[in-house]
Amino acid sequence: DCEVFAQNDASIQDFLLKTAFMKQFSPEMACQLTGIAAAAAVLTELNSRNFFTEKFTGSSLTYSYHPLFREFLIIRAHVVFPLKIIDETKQLAARILEEHDFIELAAELYLAVRDWADFTRLLQRVAEKMITRGRSVTLNSWISALPPDALDGSPWLLYWLGVCRFTDHVLEARSLYERALQLFR
Repeated sequence: DCEVFAQNDASIQDFLLKTAFMKQFSPEMACQLTGIAAAAAVLTELNSRNFFTEKFTGSSLTYSYHPLFREFLIIRAHVVFPLKIIDETKQLAARILEEHDFIELAAELYLAVRDWADFTRLLQRVAEKMITRGRSVTLNSWISALPPDALDGSPWLLYWLGVCRFTDHVLEARSLYERALQLFR
């Protein structure tokens, strides 16, 4: 992987390192993250060269890197970039993913950088939809990942956590509803 990576110029290497933080992305998303206007051409070229890049043509065109290559890129990014740049890249990638409705991928990145404000906002935005789609287990695990002070300050998240736990833990759900109601008042 290292030799193949080194065969590319610095701008393509930077492109690869930054986009590796998104498990799946469109050319537009890659452009937003890297600032490279020709992201679509870069991805087309990488894919045509069989450069560890997979192309998906469902409802929209997206790409992903082979898992081992992606792992190499993320490790390499930690060598090349300061931690602050990595966290900023992850935060920007999370916002871009969220904007394009890649909710689970966005949530994963918000969690990775402990961006509790954006993570909380995302959860509040998608909680009802997740519950109606039978995704309460995932929502429960996301809300449970919040630090106690972030959760205790959010009546909506306490409410949604109660909804997630209502079926299996009625008394706990009731306690969460009561805490949420106190905060709403």
